[in-house]
Amino acid sequence: MRKMIEVEVEIEDADISDFSTQELRNELAIRGAISPVPPLGGEEHHPLHEIYYALKFGLTERATELVKAYVCDELGVVL
Repeated sequence: MRKMIEVEVEIEDADISDFSTQELRNELAIRGAISPVPPLGGEEHHPLHEIYYALKFGLTERATELVKAYVCDELGVVL
């Protein structure tokens, strides 16, 4: 059985610069406030990047294959 508790903590003298960009991104992703997809020009790779480039270069069939694979992976299903 899973139990959840809510805890409220007061922090004094916290400044946004005390946290790294990645820590802030992770927290926002956990809260559902942002998409965990990294930017195209960044070092991190994401399946949506491949889909984007396939569409950009007119590789419609490849893009469709990638979209199907991505949807199946995210939902844990087989088409």
